[in-house]
Amino acid sequence: MKLIFNKKPKCVLDDINHRIESLKTGLRTLQLNCNRDKYIYLFCEDAFQNIVIIDNLINDTNLTLPIKIAIKVNSLFKEDENLSVVNVQLINTKRFFNPTAIAILKLEL
Repeated sequence: MKLIFNKKPKCVLDDINHRIESLKTGLRTLQLNCNRDKYIYLFCEDAFQNIVIIDNLINDTNLTLPIKIAIKVNSLFKEDENLSVVNVQLINTKRFFNPTAIAILKLEL
């Protein structure tokens, strides 16, 4: 999923939800208009169920933190053209901090 980084995370999620609802409405309308064609009806039903699954994955998964990280990292790269690496530390505050038990995750963009 390609995110638009110049918008706030809430706006991005609202845009995604609006488009999903539009797709669901369009499928239900097509299903009603072509209710005598079994193949179109079944295709619309299958597509609708897949969109419901995607909708649940997007809205029931907490994407706020990854979106905030992506927005901040993108703004850092835009501010400084010489910047080539951004280190992000995710600390589990529910555990005792052990400085010898640190994992490194490298993602290339």
